[in-house]
This record gives sequence, C-alpha cells and structure tokens, in this order.
Amino acid sequence: MLTKIVRLGLRFGSGSEARAIDLSSGKAQSGELEFVCDTHRGDDYGLVHRTDRVTNTGSQPLRIARPSFIYTVTGSDFTLATHTSSWCRESQHVALDLRNGPVDIGSKGRTCQGYSPYFVVGSPDFGDLVFNLMPCGDWRAVFTTSDDGKTLEIAVDRFDDSVVVDVAPSETYSFEMDCLIQQCPLGEAYFWGWRVQCYALEKLMIHRRAELPVIYNTWFDYFHKINVERLTEQLNAAAEVGCEAFVIDAGWYGAQPANWSTLNGDWRENPNVFGKTSLKEFADTVRARGLIFGIWMEPERVCTNAPIYSQHPEWFLPVAGADTFYPDLTNESAREWVYSEMCRVISTYGVGWIKIDTNLDFSDDPYHTGNQRRMDEWFAILDRVAERFPDLVMEGCASGGLRNDLLTISHFHTHFPSDTVDPVHELRIAMADYSRLSPLMFTKWAVMNPTGKYTRYDYEPGDTGDHVLCPFDATSYNLMTYHLDLVMAVNSTGALGLGGGLADMSDTMKRDIAAHIDFYKRHRKFILSSVAVPLTPVESMDNDKGHAVIQLSSTDFVSSMIFAYGLRTKDTAAGVYPKHLDAARSFTVTSKSGETIVESVAGDDLCKSGFELPCEAGHAAIAFIEALDGGFHR
Repeated sequence: MLTKIVRLGLRFGSGSEARAIDLSSGKAQSGELEFVCDTHRGDDYGLVHRTDRVTNTGSQPLRIARPSFIYTVTGSDFTLATHTSSWCRESQHVALDLRNGPVDIGSKGRTCQGYSPYFVVGSPDFGDLVFNLMPCGDWRAVFTTSDDGKTLEIAVDRFDDSVVVDVAPSETYSFEMDCLIQQCPLGEAYFWGWRVQCYALEKLMIHRRAELPVIYNTWFDYFHKINVERLTEQLNAAAEVGCEAFVIDAGWYGAQPANWSTLNGDWRENPNVFGKTSLKEFADTVRARGLIFGIWMEPERVCTNAPIYSQHPEWFLPVAGADTFYPDLTNESAREWVYSEMCRVISTYGVGWIKIDTNLDFSDDPYHTGNQRRMDEWFAILDRVAERFPDLVMEGCASGGLRNDLLTISHFHTHFPSDTVDPVHELRIAMADYSRLSPLMFTKWAVMNPTGKYTRYDYEPGDTGDHVLCPFDATSYNLMTYHLDLVMAVNSTGALGLGGGLADMSDTMKRDIAAHIDFYKRHRKFILSSVAVPLTPVESMDNDKGHAVIQLSSTDFVSSMIFAYGLRTKDTAAGVYPKHLDAARSFTVTSKSGETIVESVAGDDLCKSGFELPCEAGHAAIAFIEALDGGFHR
C-alpha cells in the first residue's frame, strides 16, 4: 500500500548536471553507477525501512555530488508536523504550513539540534505517513508541494551543498540515511509509535539489556564542585534507598584548578576533589557498599588545557567561535587516543556505568561528508568499547537529548532525554519521544531536594508534607515543589535514576523513596521491555494542566501498566482509554494496591468505554491491565 502513495527516488548533482533516479523498482543504473534502494526490512512490523547504496561497476573512480533521497507523495490537502529540539526543550510538537512555498527542517552537528529527524505528512487521502530518519551525520528535509497540490516532494540530504561521495571501482557505498516509514489513521501518529519502538528494540538496539540498574547521579547535587565528603554522604543515602549504581558526573577530572568545561580531554583525576584519598579508592568504597561505580566523560571534546592538545594539535578540529576542539576521528591516531583514554578510565576505576556526553556544536565537515565519516568512526569506537567491556552500561547524552535519534541510541544501552529534570517537562518530552523511542531508551532522573522549613497553605506550621523541590531547568536557578509520588512515577517509565540532595532528606522521605524504588524493581523487567503509547494528547512542555496518561504494554498488548498524572486540574480521576487491546481477549483492570477497577471486559470494549482511575491534582496513579489468559501473574 505504501508504494502506491510514496514513490522513492534519488537525485544528485546540480544545475545542468543534475540527475534524477527512479528507485520504485528497488534498483536503477546511471552510467556505471548502480543504485539499490532496499525497502523490505520492516515488513513484519508494518513499516518500510529504506536503505540506499551505490556500486561503481566501472573501472574508474566516480564522484557523486549532493545526493538527495527523494520521497514523492501523492494526495491532497497535505499537512506537516515535526518536533523542534533545543537544549532543555527537546521534542516539541509543531505544525508547519506547506501552503507558502518550500519548507525545510534539519540539524547539523548533532542530529536533534534544531529539529528531531521525525516528521508526519498527513492527507485525507491516506491518513498519516510517519517518517523516522536515522541519519549518520547531518540531515535536512525539504518539503515542496506541486502547483496543483496533488504531490508533495520530500528531499532529504546532508544539509551541505558541498557534500560529495567518492566511490572506487567495484566499491559499494552505503549512504547511511535510512528511514522508517509507516502509515496510520489521520491524526493518530502518536498512537502508533509503538511499532517503531518494537522494531528498534528487536532490530536496532545492538547492546540491548533486559534490565538496567537504578542509579544515583551526582550532577544535580553540587554540580561540578564535588568533594569526597559530600560524595560519601550521597553514596550512603543512595545505598539506603536501594540504588544499584553511583555515578560521578563532571568535576572529577583535570589536574589543574579550572571550570569543568575547560578541562575536557584531561582525564586525569582532580586532586582537589579527593585530597588524601583517590578516585580509585572511592570507587572501591562504592563497590564495597554493593553498588556499581559509574563516571561521566565527554570524549568528543578537548580543551586547550588538555596536555594532549599541546602534544598533538594536528589531531583536533576547531569549533567555530569557541576555544575548544574535537578529535578528528578520520585520523587514526586521534581516534585510537579517544578509544584508549576511554578504556584506560574504565579499567583504572572499574567503571560499570559510563555517561558519555557531547556538549559542543560541531563545525562544518572539512571532508564534505556531512559529518558521516566522523559519526561512522564514533559509532565504531562505542561498539569497540562495548565489546571490550561486556558488563559496562553506556548511557548517551548530548546536552540532554540533542542526539535522541534511533541510530545514535542504538549504539548505547540507554540515553538521557533532556537536561531539564522538572517532572512536567520530563513527562511532556517523553510523551513526544514515544513517537519512536521505547522506555528502555530513556534514563530518567528523579531529582529531588528537601523543601526546608516553610509553611504551605492549609498545612501545619513548618509541615511541607511529601513535597520536594525539583530543578525547573538544568541549573537549579529555578525550583518547583512537587509531591514525591508524582516525581517518582514520572521517572519510573524508563531506566530509573535519582539525583539531588538525597542525603539531606528526612528518614521518612528516604523510606518513601525506597518504597517507590522497590515497586519499580518489581516491575522493571516489564517496563524496560515494554512499548509506550500516550493516551492523552502530546502537549507542549509548558502545559501543566489536566491529566496526562501513558500506557506501557508488552509487545503483544497482553499486559499493560497505566501511569496517570494529575497536573493542575480540579478533576479527581483520570479518564483512561487504552489502545490496541485484543478484541478476542477479556481483560481485568486493577489498581496499584490490587483493588479491582474493571472485573472482566473484552479488549475492544475496554478501549471504547475506558475506565476512571482516581488521581488527584499533584499526584500520580498506576493501574494494571491484564488479559485473563495471560498477564503479569503478580
């Protein structure tokens, strides 16, 4: 059906030398270049997975300039939606107007810096066509509607008109601009993202794990101004509440006094942090408490303070407008240094969890590949590290979620979705990301601090109840109060992590946190193997009103967990209307405490009639949907 709506092609060259190739049949010849477009890999998941390659069948080297991957869509009254993406504002749904000429979106340097590589083309003629690009490097999509409004051309390229591809005789070159395409009913794209999640879990996640440990990360406590005394306090608190890994974020490295962001590339431990002891001794202490030791690195960034830069400046490329550099990974010596430094740190300190960050804007590619070569080599380094340390967990990060594309995430075990840890922001960003990413692909941090002594309206003097303070952004300049159960429930729909002033919490608060972690651990294997469906509209992260509801389901939808969140609302219950339940099966619905909400009902009837889940403003509620002939067997 999709091939009747979308015609595939390829265009290269410019001006009078431009050539257009029709790839509807899957193969085409242009001179001595043989182009192949494979579209069969996603059939079992209701998807088309497009991959393109070219072979030089001649005896001379050939050059392809400005390759563009063409999708020609037939229909009428086209609409276009996508996600804008910037620091602390990732994955924000936006509708774009196609009526006033070509529209272009894209990202350079980091794949989700500007826009996410995701867009939805709608038409009353075919419903929604959902495109998930998997670019190895930079990407751009240009949308042009024909004068009669009956066709829409989508041209995807490397965002650089100087891009060239050199193909040697008999060489086959992969363009690495894959795309997953699916068709779904008009206006229902977010309800069908689970198909992409299934495909990604089964086919793309190279280093998939059934379970990931609950972590504590130090960043949102003292940020980079860490010291061994405070680390020890937080370690003790993390162990007390049930964390399984303790991760030291930025601030542990650099042999000279300076800000963390000017010491990247100097991966010697910071003597000002550990005093008479050492990082290795502290790592041993973490393991003695029964936790995995973790650490933060930013291997793709090197500052002028790093000794390696003064020793080998030729290994590095400058960042435009900044006094910082990044390794030229096309240089074998540079990439071997990156790999060996990562391995040295992991081996020296017995690292079991590594958070790998990227906080810089890459310059234009001097090799005119749209950063494809650099990303190829970077992914190869990550895969080598994973192979050498099979028990290591690698968490991706790019100033939060500025690389939250399917290809990048496939080379990690999980990924940090945003540097904002405000629970409402986290919730809204995640609901949009479920268009392509499953719960396993998120590391979610419940960052909480004690409220201190003040009096809330209608509370006893000095009593703040179960309220905690959460950073409103990545820096804690702004804080908001939330109920503990809401914060923990928001962050339990992925790989759970904690941060903030855990050691400063009261004993009562720590017991409550421990109870939430215990509940999460009992259902962790299900959560991390599930696919997610947002049951309420995907909204801006600024929208803190109403109820938000998420359905986590097994890939066969026999078992589901419902997470409901009461934001600013006067309603005391959330209306829950599940999706994709089997009409031939009967289901029961129970609350988190085991009380029956719905005794027995056919799957399609439950989807239509729904049920009410008690959930007051500021709190969260959880329910279980189980097929009577299957389910959780809790």
